[in-house]
Amino acid sequence: MRKRLVIGAIAAVVIGVAAYILSMPMEGTVEWHKQEYVRIVKQLQRKTVRDWPSILWARATGRRLAPLTLKEELELRKQLENHRPQLLKAGYFIERRFQTTNHDARVLDSGMARHWAEHSLPVERRYYTWMVGARGSDTLVVFGRPQDMEFWEKAIREAELADFK
Repeated sequence: MRKRLVIGAIAAVVIGVAAYILSMPMEGTVEWHKQEYVRIVKQLQRKTVRDWPSILWARATGRRLAPLTLKEELELRKQLENHRPQLLKAGYFIERRFQTTNHDARVLDSGMARHWAEHSLPVERRYYTWMVGARGSDTLVVFGRPQDMEFWEKAIREAELADFK
């Protein structure tokens, strides 16, 4: 009787592991790029299981959580850049071009984006948008998730009226 229970338990574990492995997206697919992008964003935000002990220790001692080293952060950002073109191509991210009239696009890119991202955009959504504005250009290009574009349209309209330098 015990032998059958042990064999059944082992079979259940093997089936569970096989189901988990088979449910993982294949490398190079859109789902895989999404999964990797989210994993990297969580690492940048220090919200991984690996960071839990450090977070708990920081809370218990009242100290700040040690930030990522510059090398670690640059490596993670480089990895994000590797996934963005595929996600843009697949439609997970979209590109919107905004014509600016009152400001150089580069001024809006730096001042407005920093202000709005720090004060209005939830932390967990900051890594899902990036902007490109060339100095002397009147075009600001915003890449991001479709659901965030309404936020950026409003932000850019308001920034056009504000004084960012």
